[in-house]
Amino acid sequence: MDTWFLRQHPKVLGLPFNPGVKRVERVNAQVRYIEGDFTPPEYAQWLTLFQREPHPLDTPEKQAWLKSLAGVSLASDAFFPFPDGPELALDAGVMAIIQPGGSKRDDEVAAAVDRARAVMVLTGRRRQDDVTGRPVHRGGLRHRAAVRPRGRRHGGSAGPCADHTPLSPAREASSGPRAARH
Repeated sequence: MDTWFLRQHPKVLGLPFNPGVKRVERVNAQVRYIEGDFTPPEYAQWLTLFQREPHPLDTPEKQAWLKSLAGVSLASDAFFPFPDGPELALDAGVMAIIQPGGSKRDDEVAAAVDRARAVMVLTGRRRQDDVTGRPVHRGGLRHRAAVRPRGRRHGGSAGPCADHTPLSPAREASSGPRAARH
């Protein structure tokens, strides 16, 4: 996530590319600029993409830019099999995660989100079909999930949503923001 956010840095966005440099070459050049770990021959080849030699993006500039990251959400079309991915994102400033769920370790992932005092929505929807573009349903929800406190009704007096997955009593009683399950 650091590399993604650093690609938004003004120095990176302002790299003086030569006309005709293709998008994929620009992205690769931006990543190499951020990483800055060139051998002399690689650096010479990299410079051919630019009208002039770019000024380096130094470590203090990177750190200051990364500290400004706030209010970011993370969406995934696949479940998180372990809590380490969300933990890295949460440590970097992510405050909301939306993902389909379905991992055997969903409770561990939810606990990591709870510890970070962030919010997670489990949609039950995996990904879209590459050919038709229609959602691929593997059980779970068939409607758009919305963030709402657990235990609230969807409206009307029909009772809790049929697909509401309650958490354990200990988790329900915990304080602070919780991972919403839908």
